[in-house]
Amino acid sequence: MRYFFWTTAALLFVAGSAYAAPSIALDGRMFIWTSQDHTDNNNWSELNYIDWAAGVPGSSTYLAMLADDSNDAEMKYNNAHLMNNGNVLGIVCENNTKNQFKIYEINRNTGAATVRYDGVSGTAIGYTPCIALDPDNNRVVYNIEFGWENSYKLRDTTNDGNYDTTGSKIPDNDDPPHSLLKDAHMHAGNVWSIGKEPWLDPFLGYHSDTDNMNTAWSFDDWAPGQYYGEGAQYLWAGDPDADQKTDVYFCNQGSNAGNATRVIWHFEDLNGDGYLQMSEYHSSFQVSESDYSRDLVGVTDGDNWMIVFADSDRHLRYINLLDNGGMDETGFLLNGAGGRVLLDAFGTSGGQYIMMDQTAAAIPEPTTLLLLGTSALGMIGYLRRRKMR
Repeated sequence: MRYFFWTTAALLFVAGSAYAAPSIALDGRMFIWTSQDHTDNNNWSELNYIDWAAGVPGSSTYLAMLADDSNDAEMKYNNAHLMNNGNVLGIVCENNTKNQFKIYEINRNTGAATVRYDGVSGTAIGYTPCIALDPDNNRVVYNIEFGWENSYKLRDTTNDGNYDTTGSKIPDNDDPPHSLLKDAHMHAGNVWSIGKEPWLDPFLGYHSDTDNMNTAWSFDDWAPGQYYGEGAQYLWAGDPDADQKTDVYFCNQGSNAGNATRVIWHFEDLNGDGYLQMSEYHSSFQVSESDYSRDLVGVTDGDNWMIVFADSDRHLRYINLLDNGGMDETGFLLNGAGGRVLLDAFGTSGGQYIMMDQTAAAIPEPTTLLLLGTSALGMIGYLRRRKMR
């Protein structure tokens, strides 16, 4: 009998340890910023949030809506970023002539929106302006728009929360640049952005304080005509493998024997020059033949990392990352009832951007806890019977 207890305990322990699950149990507040398609009659950028506890999401909660504009404001892909104080900084295009924008700070608790920068009317910026916020110093933000070749570094020089100076325009070394900007992130003092030329292959742009704006990567140079980016271009830049080199993860659509494929790519800027070369290609992960990802974000509990993204059906999914930053297994994030988490409160067109304000370390999933607990009981029973004898 004692061998039965020991064998059962060992098997259950192994089963519990091998149970496939997200490497992190999300804990904190997830913000979802939606920039609705400018072709709709009601045009808006909306902020909602979902609170997570031990990997289980609460219900989605409306927080704020900006710029329901009678001038048919164009706000299809205007992004947002999480600030150090837990609030959200978002940019919106203010009118249909594409020459005015505003940057808002939205309070994480009340939804109150405060204008932090009022773009100068008459400055041609295009209808998809994005921002890149310095995660280490929120007093620095970049306003980027490639199509009209206007990109500026904004500074909060008086430490009052307002971005009150633009400095000089950032030179653009590439002609033509990508005109439809979709997303931008900042890491280690450098800005990475993704967009495309009109109806052509996508480009990944880069610039830093001391550098001009350049094209970091073009799929047209790698595989002409094989990749395109309509409606599926987002990125996240970080350093999950902690080697002091920027890892860039970005999603894009591609062509495989005439069929569209949706892929998340991983490059690492090994020499730190801001250009992604073939030798710096790390890995790619095909989401599916039909799905495409919306925004993606890296999350960590201090030990493990995973990429969280929303698919084309607005379900939240994850990709576990290996120690070297490579992409491993994937799956859907689940609610308390075991169902998929659906961003059902948000618009179906336009851009969707995810931000995660994490507050706790990973906690094992309920099934894993059950298996590990059962194995522990088995071992305790065996040891107790042995002692009694």
